Amino acid sequence: MTLIQEIIGAFTGQNRRDKNKEVVLGVLGGLTVGVIGALLLAPKSGKETRQDIKDCAGKAYDKAGDVAQLAYNKAQDLAELLKQQGQEALNTFTRQGRSLERKARITAREIGKGTGRTLDSIKASLEAEGETTGSEPTENDEV
Repeated sequence: MTLIQEIIGAFTGQNRRDKNKEVVLGVLGGLTVGVIGALLLAPKSGKETRQDIKDCAGKAYDKAGDVAQLAYNKAQDLAELLKQQGQEALNTFTRQGRSLERKARITAREIGKGTGRTLDSIKASLEAEGETTGSEPTENDEV
């Protein structure tokens, strides 16, 4: 590898990926050689060794089933918890929304009553003015 390729690899991360590949391949190669050597040098017969491998695979399968069941149960519990929390949040939002709606209606009624009182008092004062001046207010009169 040239110096320029090493510099480019350092900036792009390619050098690290290449090193990681080399490490993984080295580990896999070592495991393969180790397993083959162990099988060839094992003091057991081929039939016994195959039975051991079968037993070990069965245990691994059972363990994987147990782990899968545990993960499934945890996922079910989490789903139930999220469902409950979602329902509680929905209930809270619904209650708060209804409360706000009631408050808005009350406020609107109060504003309406206040506006009605104001209009009534304006009408009364206009009528009182009209009685004192002896004329009805017209559109051009200022209030």
